[in-house]
Amino acid sequence: MHGFPYDVRAYDEVARRLDANVLVSYLRGFGATRFLDQQALRSGQQAALAQDLRDFMDALEIDQAVVGGYDWGGRAACLVSALWPERVRGLVTVDGYNVQLIAYANEPAPPPRRPYRRVAPHYGPYSGDRVRGRRGSRRAA
Repeated sequence: MHGFPYDVRAYDEVARRLDANVLVSYLRGFGATRFLDQQALRSGQQAALAQDLRDFMDALEIDQAVVGGYDWGGRAACLVSALWPERVRGLVTVDGYNVQLIAYANEPAPPPRRPYRRVAPHYGPYSGDRVRGRRGSRRAA
């Protein structure tokens, strides 16, 4: 699956090179997607994206597949793999936040276990001016 804000054309070049049947679905809200139920929640939440990928597989009667994606599409592929492992033969994903524990999204990760004591300077370049980075810098100082 493609990432935000891209589309299925991102896979054209790689799909031609694979010796496989490649099916690429649009993420909800992209391309010609539409909601069949007018009451359906319009959401980009990770669980919704994963359910969409599973529904895509169900609609095409695909019992098992190698799933893949990047950015939001990678998140959907990772979550389908985690929630319904019996449906996944393999996983190909690119990006760094594929499965997120939302309750702790604004909490900094613990500092690495290294022989140095000061880790505050290491938070800044990667977190910029984000809440999570500022919290991590304060805790490490």
